Amino acid sequence: MTRPFLLALFALAVSSSATAAPKPQGANPVAKPGINPAAAANAALIKPKYVLPIQFVRTADDDGGRASTLTQANAEAAIARANAVYARKGGDVAFSLHPASNFDAVIESTKLNRDCILAAGQTDATINANSDGDLDNNGTVGDDADRDKLCDYTTSTNARTAYAVARADRIIVFSRGGNDAVAWDADAGHWAASHPSGGASSADGFYVRMPKSFGNDTLLAHEVGHYLHTAHTFGPNPADVSEAKALMEQWVKDHPGDDPAKVFDGDSRVKYQVLDTPPDPRATLLIAAKGGDGCDPDPAYGRITIPVKVGNTTKNVTLEPDRALVMSYFKGCAGFDHYQSKGQYEQIHKALESGNRRGLVEGDPGSCYDNGYDPGTVVTTEQQLAALLRKISKCLILSKRVMPWEPVELDIYAPVEQVGRGFQSQGGIAVHPQRELQLMRTLRRAEAEE
Repeated sequence: MTRPFLLALFALAVSSSATAAPKPQGANPVAKPGINPAAAANAALIKPKYVLPIQFVRTADDDGGRASTLTQANAEAAIARANAVYARKGGDVAFSLHPASNFDAVIESTKLNRDCILAAGQTDATINANSDGDLDNNGTVGDDADRDKLCDYTTSTNARTAYAVARADRIIVFSRGGNDAVAWDADAGHWAASHPSGGASSADGFYVRMPKSFGNDTLLAHEVGHYLHTAHTFGPNPADVSEAKALMEQWVKDHPGDDPAKVFDGDSRVKYQVLDTPPDPRATLLIAAKGGDGCDPDPAYGRITIPVKVGNTTKNVTLEPDRALVMSYFKGCAGFDHYQSKGQYEQIHKALESGNRRGLVEGDPGSCYDNGYDPGTVVTTEQQLAALLRKISKCLILSKRVMPWEPVELDIYAPVEQVGRGFQSQGGIAVHPQRELQLMRTLRRAEAEE
């Protein structure tokens, strides 16, 4: 099976500090909606600063059911589309296919395949009929005793996190069939079971979740963007012009002197701020005001002016989201050449150079990371995850490498001779147990953006 020409050109551009892609066998790309093959090929000739390997992990339940159906051809198409996105507007990041990707077999592990594992006796029907709002906090912050009563998120999150941190020199992308979720429906007054059809990732987590099959669209580019610290561009999702007006008027009441449109500027108010993307009220407003599907490329279609009361005056506020930004929910619109902005690249660079994605560009430290796809014994408990983190950290310390998951170098794991206040000697390294516990909870409860 041949690989797209675009991927081949990027693979040839791998720098000495990045993991090399398998040797490609070039083939010319077929024209796809939303991609200009000539422009994409020209962009590919620009050598990227970073080439980041992606290992695709196909999973199924213990009995082989609900299996990923991702093919190598589709994975390569997703990489080719992501490379086109990340090459635009002066982009300097590309992706390559990691050779440990398991296209010839699936990992049969319910713990790795399921987003959450339904409690005994629970079905979609019993969950949808349950009106006890205090039963389960859906894996968010709070007392651990209140978690996972309907659907166990912890076991699968621990398992996926352990698998990924053991391979922190690449981006782990799970293609899973067990896409279950539960959430409290406040309007209906009961829990709701669902089966998300998209993907999810997080700046603090260590893996990307994707559907059981995907290919030549921007979903992978979008989810990898979250992994590399770029957030959604949007804020609230107003149903129509009147709701958008109300949201803006409330915003200026709560934030005197601020731009009313800022209520929709979601990525300006997050942990990793981006300040060069415009406010984004999402497609629902455009559809309500102008019809269509939100993707009409005519600039006039994507522009709405709304009179907003600011104090004792009325101000005309024009909303014009950049529908070409891949971190928007216009990512599926075929009429745009999607890209990341300069401000978004600033966050991506920080993630790779000094943040928790340093392992992607540090190079292979030898035997510290697992080079294969077989998970062996699947990690499910906090104690097992701690043991794995300590094992990898000891190897990285001895190899004089950074620990990519640490927010501050050596504040959780350190050489044993540097044991200081709050640290303990554990198996040949110094460990700060309280910070280690916080790290594991951060990894486990990382807010996943879809």
